[in-house]
Amino acid sequence: MTLSIISTLQWLNTIINEWIGLIIFIFGITGNLFNLIIFTRRMFFKQSCSLYLVATSINNLAIFFAGLSTRILDEGFHIEIFDNNSNIYCKIRTYFVYVLFAISSWFFVFASLDRFYSTNQSTLKRQQFCSTSMVLKFISLTIIGCLLAHIHIIIYYENVYTLNPYNILSLTCGTNNNLTSSENLIKTDLTREYESFSLTIVRLLLYMNYGSSFYIQIIISKTFRDQFFKIIANIKRYFKNFY
Repeated sequence: MTLSIISTLQWLNTIINEWIGLIIFIFGITGNLFNLIIFTRRMFFKQSCSLYLVATSINNLAIFFAGLSTRILDEGFHIEIFDNNSNIYCKIRTYFVYVLFAISSWFFVFASLDRFYSTNQSTLKRQQFCSTSMVLKFISLTIIGCLLAHIHIIIYYENVYTLNPYNILSLTCGTNNNLTSSENLIKTDLTREYESFSLTIVRLLLYMNYGSSFYIQIIISKTFRDQFFKIIANIKRYFKNFY
């Protein structure tokens, strides 16, 4: 019974990573590309806040390609682009995924602060905080700070092997833990599969967060929506003239 539950959880984990992950990837890439196009248009790009949003969109694209795409291929379709047994791949991928997540979060924080200071009554504060040069400084410092803050991952993370109920070694990228003891092996592995399934759901929800801003803006912002429709009209006009 326990082995049957484990097999079901493993199957569900694969299906979710394959199809739900792929859908989130497609919508995330599409949304962030449209964000880039819209926020670089003249109406938005003259605002300092748009620089943060452009930088966020670029970073989000990196998140989807470096993080979600490799997870879909590895855990969904079981395709190894890189050597998953390599500690170097384990360290570098994990490091950059965590760094990219942190960078996008901080860019949103600074974008919010930019909007806050843009309404400040003090002209001096508006000019200081909302200037292009200040935005570029914050973007650069954020990237450097996040790269340094997560450097411990390169030092401590590595591939860890554990035994599953079929006495097969499974590979996990994480901190160095001892191999699972033979005592209560089935119970421990069942718990691990529940945790792995839950973690897959949480990860996909996290990726949705970094791919949803375009769709939220489409719903709540008329100006953003109008710019989007103009872009679609231009695309239709281009293909109509092309053919």
